[in-house]
Amino acid sequence: MKDITVNEIRPFVRYARKLSADIKKFANPICGYDNRLFYCTGGKGQMTIDGNVYDLRQGVLIYIKAGIPYSYLPDGKEPMRLLAFNFDLTFEASYKTVPVPPERVDSFKKEQILCDTRVRDAELLKGFSMFSDMGYLYEKLSEINSEYASAKMFFEQRCSGLMLEVIAELLTAYEGEQRGKGTDTVDAVIDYLGRHYSEDISNGSLGERFGYHPNYLNQLFIRYTGKSLYKYLQDMRILKAVDLLQETNLPVSEVAVSVGFKDLPHFSRYFKQKTGYNPTDFR
Repeated sequence: MKDITVNEIRPFVRYARKLSADIKKFANPICGYDNRLFYCTGGKGQMTIDGNVYDLRQGVLIYIKAGIPYSYLPDGKEPMRLLAFNFDLTFEASYKTVPVPPERVDSFKKEQILCDTRVRDAELLKGFSMFSDMGYLYEKLSEINSEYASAKMFFEQRCSGLMLEVIAELLTAYEGEQRGKGTDTVDAVIDYLGRHYSEDISNGSLGERFGYHPNYLNQLFIRYTGKSLYKYLQDMRILKAVDLLQETNLPVSEVAVSVGFKDLPHFSRYFKQKTGYNPTDFR
C-alpha cells in the first residue's frame, strides 16, 4: 500500500455513469478494485457497506474505498437513481482506462487493487463515509459525468480537476462534522495568536488561557489546521517577518525579535526551512 498526503491527491476517473433499477443485479456483496463514489439523484433504496445497512435518498452521497464490500438494495416501488464513479486517488494506474468490474467478495483478490493508496492525513478516505444533503455537489458531479461521456481531448484532466474539487468539498464537510464545538476554541486561539504572535507563547500558556490541557489543545489544533500549535505559530511569525522585510528597513535582527523569535540564528534557520530563502533575499 502506498502512503500519500492530501496534497498529493490527483484523481483518475476511470468510469462515470448513471445507474437505475438495473443495480438489483448487485444484491450480493461485491468489492471494487478502485474507489467508488455514489450520489443519489432520486428514488429510494439501501446499500449495505461492510455489513452495515444505510438508507439512500436524493442528496445522499457515499464514498467507498477499494476493497470494501457493498451491495445495493433498491426499493421496489421507487427505485433509486445514482450518479456513480470509479476512480483512483492518483494516476499511477491510469493505463487501465476501461472500467474494471467489481467482484463477489469470495472471488475478490485484494492484491489486484489498481491503486492501493492510503491518504495518511485524511480519515475520510481510509474507509467509507456517508453524507446527507449534498445537493450542492450535483452540478459538479453531473459535469464529471458529461466530461467522461464526451471523451473529448483532455477530458481525463478535466474529470481529474473536477473530482479533486469534489474530494476537497467532502474533506471539508467531514472535518467540520468531526470538529464540532472544537471549532470555536481553535478559531479563538488563531485570533489570539494573530494579535500576540510577537510575545513569549507556549502550549502551556495557551492551555491555561483557554482552559484546556496543553496536549488536548494541541491535538484539537492539529485536527482543525493540520499543524501543531508550535508549527502554526512559527509559520505565522515567518509570514509576518516576510511582510516586515519587504515593507520596512528594520535590521533582520530586529525583525526576528519583533515577530517573536528570541535569537537571530534560530530565526534564520527556521526562515530558510519555511521559505527556501535567507531573510536577506527579501531585501
